[in-house]
Amino acid sequence: MKFRNEKLLLSFFILYFIIQLFLAQNYTITSDEGTHGSISLFYKSLISNLKNFKSFNNITEFAYDYAIKYPKITPIYPPLYHILLAGVFFIKESVFLGRVLSLTITILTAFVIYKMALELLRDKKSAIISSISFLIFSTIFRYASLIYTDIIQILTFTLVLLYYLRLKKRSKFSIKNIIILSLLLAIAFMTKFFSVFLIFIILIDSFFSNRKFFKFYLLSLMISLILISPYLYLYVKFKLYKFALKVATDPFGYKWAYLDVFMNFGIFLGLFVGVSTIWFLYKNWKNSLITTWFFLPSIIFLISTHRDIRFAYILMPIYAISCGFLIKNIRGIKKWENILLLIVISLLTLQFIFNISDNYHDFVYPVEEITKALGPGNVLILTDRPIYSSTYILYGQLHNISNIFIRPCLLEKNNLTRNFLEEWGIKYMIDHNDTIDRKMENNLNLSLITKKESKNYRIRLFETNVKKEVNCNYICRLEGKVCMGQGFEHLLSLIDKSY
Repeated sequence: MKFRNEKLLLSFFILYFIIQLFLAQNYTITSDEGTHGSISLFYKSLISNLKNFKSFNNITEFAYDYAIKYPKITPIYPPLYHILLAGVFFIKESVFLGRVLSLTITILTAFVIYKMALELLRDKKSAIISSISFLIFSTIFRYASLIYTDIIQILTFTLVLLYYLRLKKRSKFSIKNIIILSLLLAIAFMTKFFSVFLIFIILIDSFFSNRKFFKFYLLSLMISLILISPYLYLYVKFKLYKFALKVATDPFGYKWAYLDVFMNFGIFLGLFVGVSTIWFLYKNWKNSLITTWFFLPSIIFLISTHRDIRFAYILMPIYAISCGFLIKNIRGIKKWENILLLIVISLLTLQFIFNISDNYHDFVYPVEEITKALGPGNVLILTDRPIYSSTYILYGQLHNISNIFIRPCLLEKNNLTRNFLEEWGIKYMIDHNDTIDRKMENNLNLSLITKKESKNYRIRLFETNVKKEVNCNYICRLEGKVCMGQGFEHLLSLIDKSY
C-alpha cells in the first residue's frame, strides 16, 4: 500500500514536470527573472575570475564595473539560489536550464510537504492530497518553473521545520542532530530574509512544547549564525541592508492580497483552501508550532506596506497541509465520504486544467533577436512594458554583449533630447509599442535598424548618430550616475545619500 501511494505521487510529479517544461518553452522571462538570472551570471563570472584577483579590493572593483554594464545585479538577495543557478550556467548559459532547476526545486518542495503532512496528519492519502494541492495552487503553478528565489525558500523553510518536528519527539539529542539543524538553518537563512521567522517559530514552540529541546535549539541557532557570519559581515559592511529595507517598505500591491483565496489558490480551489485552512487552524489552535507559523508572519505581512503574495509563500505548506487535513476528516464521514471526495478531486482536476490553459502562451517576445542586432554602444530601453529592462540586460549577459544597458528610470527626470543622447552616449534605443512617433524620430535623427511585430507587440530598435562614448550608467534604486574608474567607494557614497 505504501508503494502504491508513493507511486501515485511520483506519477503526478512526472506528469507535472513534463507539462511545466512544455509551458516554460514559451515564457518570456519576467522582470524578477531577469534580475535573478543577471545575479547568477555575475556569480558565474566572479567565480571564473577568482584566479585573477589579487585582493578583496579587486573583487569589489570587478563588481562595480560589472554593475555599470548590467545594472540589475542587485546584491540584496541572499545568494544560495543564485549560486545554484550559476552552477547550472557553468554547464550551459540557458534560461531553459534555469527553469529546469527551478522546477526541480518545486517538485522537491512538494515532496518535503508530503513528508511534513505525514508528520502532522499521520495519513498517507491526506499527505498526498497536501502535496498535490500545493503544486496546483495557482500562484505556485505560475512560479513553479520561473527563475525566482521564492520556491527554494519554501523548500528550506519546510525542511527545517520537518527536521525540528522529528527531533523534538526525542528524549536525547546528539551532536550530529545539532549540527544538521544548524546547517539547515544556515541554508534557509541564505535563501530569503523571511526565513528569520524560523527563529521565532521554533523558539516559541520549543519553549511551550519541549523545554528540554529549547537550549539545544539556541545552540543550533548560534552555530548557524556563525556559519553565515561572513555573509552578514559583508552585508553590513557594504550597507546592503539599506537596499533591503527600502524594498520591504516600498508601497506595493493591494492591502488584502494575502487573503484573496481566489487569486492565490485559483478560481476552483480558492474556497476549498480557505475553508480547509480555517478548519485546520481551529482544530490545532493549541499547537504552538502551527499557530505561530501561521499568525506571526500573517500579521507582519498584513500591516506592511509592500504586499506581494510571494512574501507569504512560507505559509503555502500550511495551506497545502490544511487541504489534506480536510480530506482526512471527510473520510470519517461515512455517509457522504465518496461524494465529498469526488467533489474535491474534481476541484483539483479543474484547477489543474485551468492552470495549464491560463499559463499557455503561443508567442515569445523577440528579446533575443533585438539584443543580437545591437552593435557597439550604449543602449537606452525606453519603457518597461511589455518587456522589462532586466530581460534585455540578462540576454545581453547571455550573449556576452559589451553594450551598457540604460534602464527607463533615467527618463523620469530627463527629457529625450539630442543633448540627453550625447550626454549619455546613447547609440541605440529600444522602443515598445510606438513610444517614439514620427516627429520624435525626425527630431532625434534616428534610423530604424530592425522591427519586430505581431498582434501582441511592436518592438523597434533605433540607432542614433551619436559618436561619443560614455562609460557610465544610472542606478535606479540609488538615483545616481556611476562611471568606470570611479571605484566602489563612489557606489557606497550613493547608498548613503539615497538612504
